[in-house]
Amino acid sequence: MEVTKQNFKEILPEVEEAIKSAEFVTIDGEFTGLSNGLITTPYDTPTQYYNKIRNGAMDFLLIQFGLCAFKYDKMTKKYTHQAYNFYIFPKPPHSSSPDTRFLCQSSSIDFLINNGFDFNKLFRDGIPYLNKKSHGEQEARLKIVQEQRAQSNSPSRGKILIPPELAGVVHDTCADIERFLFDNTTESNELECPRLNGFVRKLIYQEIYAKFPNENLILDTKILPDKTYVLVARKGQSKAQFEEERCQREQKELEDAIGFSSVISLLTKHSPCLVGHNMLLDLCHLVNRFCFDLPEDYVSFKSALHCIFPQIVDTKHLCAQSPLREIITNSALSPLLETVQKEPFTKIPCKAGLPGRGYSISNEKYHEAGYDAYITGLVFLSLSHYLQSHPPGGGGGGGETSPSLPLSPLPDQYRNKLHLMRLTHYPYVDLKGTEPTPDLSHVFVVNFPATWKSNNIADLFSSYGPVNISWISDKAAFVALHKKGEKNRVIKDLIRKKKNTGDLNQRTEYLVRTYAEYTEPKDKSTAPPSQHSKRKRTSSNNSDVTVNKKLPGGGPSSSTIQDVSSQNGKKKTSSQTKTEHTTPLSPTLSKQFEENTDWD
Repeated sequence: MEVTKQNFKEILPEVEEAIKSAEFVTIDGEFTGLSNGLITTPYDTPTQYYNKIRNGAMDFLLIQFGLCAFKYDKMTKKYTHQAYNFYIFPKPPHSSSPDTRFLCQSSSIDFLINNGFDFNKLFRDGIPYLNKKSHGEQEARLKIVQEQRAQSNSPSRGKILIPPELAGVVHDTCADIERFLFDNTTESNELECPRLNGFVRKLIYQEIYAKFPNENLILDTKILPDKTYVLVARKGQSKAQFEEERCQREQKELEDAIGFSSVISLLTKHSPCLVGHNMLLDLCHLVNRFCFDLPEDYVSFKSALHCIFPQIVDTKHLCAQSPLREIITNSALSPLLETVQKEPFTKIPCKAGLPGRGYSISNEKYHEAGYDAYITGLVFLSLSHYLQSHPPGGGGGGGETSPSLPLSPLPDQYRNKLHLMRLTHYPYVDLKGTEPTPDLSHVFVVNFPATWKSNNIADLFSSYGPVNISWISDKAAFVALHKKGEKNRVIKDLIRKKKNTGDLNQRTEYLVRTYAEYTEPKDKSTAPPSQHSKRKRTSSNNSDVTVNKKLPGGGPSSSTIQDVSSQNGKKKTSSQTKTEHTTPLSPTLSKQFEENTDWD
């Protein structure tokens, strides 16, 4: 069901009941962009990955949120679903409220438009929101405004002298209001005065309230459709009564401005199992936009996220674990659904629980957040059913099982772990523990001039066998040894001997560091280089280049460069012999949105 500000209040109790009674709830989001240019590399740590999201993605907006609640009927032993597709836009609650500034990524906007996203509906009818911090700030600001208003109307406040050039218009307007106040022949209780500037309106307030302090007359400023302001006089209501109702109305408007944050509050209140597909980015936006600013510290982030959402399952992570990884070749959402609809998986039927609240796979709406949340739920049901029959390690399963509750058989290896895209050695975030630490002692970070190509790096490491090169920027790259036993020679030859000439601008062109030195720099001067690369690259976010160099004395130097890029879970390889210096296969920034191959 489509939800905008027009029907949000009406539908919110229904959404709460759906969440409250659900066995699990799936979510999905659409954004105005994915990254401001910070590149993810295969050798990033989870901490670096998180910091790149926090620093590189949070200035974009979450503009559409899909929520699908799945309920199990024990009588019929079948599932039903209720899906909601929310349009979200942070419109300020008052004209005095600060505007939200946000980034847009052109490829992201183009992608959404090509998939039918209605931006007119978003900007016109998007649901506003305030998180707890912003709500508190707005409440404090409103209190100050109301106090200032009360003081400005106080008789003890000093009188403003009327400038001679304004005396005429003030006198005439006050005379019109006085005639209106005592005119019993008109049925109208409101008089709209000529358009006047703010200072003149203030003078009229002063003069009228001084002359008629006890009359049932109030003055107010009305905003016209063209955004201009006019003074209106109303009779039949006391000033105190009007001010009380005005404060109540302003407070209600402020509470209404909480808007979509109420949905996130319901998720935290009822704590259903929250299921998503490659959901780390979605969760970061939920926390940052509707709860509080993302913590700077990675461990604090994990702790806070687990506190807010104590039960999380990432279907992308499920697909990367045994026994599913052996049979799932492509874990992007659309091909994954096709996979779980066939053997050895079981297709689990799931109809809409209420009319107009569901989707069907016969009517595809990929990249509509509500539909993607629905598909994620179908995938989760099939994966869970398979895991009941084929537990990790084998044994204890087999045969058909009824599509009962999918959560109980899931062991800890599947829960509260979030998939990390493109990371080779740290595949997930562990919200309840510490991620396994891989041995990357054979990986080095090399800084070099921007003129260097792949073969320059290969020449540097030619004495140590084949290497994998993954570009960080146009001046830095990861180099992984195929022959891990050669790492000590590299340390001896390229690091220790160069320590006294490590200045890139002096006697040496390059600087080699161990992976450990890269991830934990002891000095700011050795901090990792900026990862905003300007180099040309393949469609893959990070090129993994295997360079097999002939050892010295083996004739003319030649390099075999094998580019292995991952797209939709499939590997593409190509090789060719190079005898000249060429631009290396290195990372680009422009294709990070290519998800839904990359980000699914």
